[in-house]
Amino acid sequence: MKIVRLLLVGGLLAGWPAPPAFSGDTGGTAPTARFHKAVAELAGELNNEVCFYGQVVDLDGAPVAGAVVKMSVRIAGAIPPRQEFERFQVTTDGAGRFFAEAFGDVIGVNEIVREGYDYHYRYNPTRDFKTLKKEKLHGPGFEPDKPFTFRIRKLAPPAFVVLHNMTFGQKSGTSTELDLIRREWVEPSRLFTQKMMFPDWHPDLRLSVEGEPGKLRLILETLDPDSGLVVAKHEFFEQMTEAPEHGYRQRLEIPVKSGESPVDAYVKCQGGLFYAKINIEFSEPKPGVVAINATAFVNLAGGRGLEYIPAIESQYDWETNIDHTRKEIRRADLLSGRPIEMPRGREK
Repeated sequence: MKIVRLLLVGGLLAGWPAPPAFSGDTGGTAPTARFHKAVAELAGELNNEVCFYGQVVDLDGAPVAGAVVKMSVRIAGAIPPRQEFERFQVTTDGAGRFFAEAFGDVIGVNEIVREGYDYHYRYNPTRDFKTLKKEKLHGPGFEPDKPFTFRIRKLAPPAFVVLHNMTFGQKSGTSTELDLIRREWVEPSRLFTQKMMFPDWHPDLRLSVEGEPGKLRLILETLDPDSGLVVAKHEFFEQMTEAPEHGYRQRLEIPVKSGESPVDAYVKCQGGLFYAKINIEFSEPKPGVVAINATAFVNLAGGRGLEYIPAIESQYDWETNIDHTRKEIRRADLLSGRPIEMPRGREK
């Protein structure tokens, strides 16, 4: 009987019409009445009054005060179905804690908003919680002294950072070179033509593959003196917000095997003329060939700051390609030593 009830509730939530009374039923609307009664009974079993306790912290564990926590509660058996979800928000106190009272069968956090911070679902794999009768509720989120912890990332100062993504295959014994300013990967066979077309083209990084099938190695090398790479060990790639001053080495060698991908690294280019960070995902889908997905973030102003703000890159693209109020940044601009301005905000 309970399975049938669940199907009935699911039907209502999906927008099914209630079953009509059939002419052979002397009660007229009796089947409809029984249907709604079954839904109401099951909704009574599933929905509960709930008190939810949470705390918002940054990725280092520091409490975040004044964060707006956007939540929702699902009400089983809601009629009409569009009223199934009730949305509301609460604000964290000085210790980053919040409290919410609701009625329904599932309560969850949809988003957390705080100026200077970034929310992402990857920071919070658990966001929805089944409600139970009060006597059965226990553990983090349902006890005042055991708030469930949610994380948001504290943003670093914004930097003039742009990104470039490239996906390609690399055979053993071959290489590809990257100009981080022009944001272009070029194979050695095309280098002469590339430099003829773009005299300022300059390779900052070489990616090559060595070894036998099943024992391949991915090699990353910087090509200028006093340049290099530092492997990062952050939990999330976006935490790489400032390149280190020291610790660089010119060559990295990574085995192409399970558990090694992806590799995240800071890049010091042309002796510190500018800095970047790169994320490389790789695998060996067929013997002797490495599939590579590389994403590089470059500070075009030359600093070590690497906080990527999509709106800044979008504004830069607008100014150079649509509004034509500035030219694209080139290596010569950095070599000149003149300050490079951040993109200006678009007038409304």
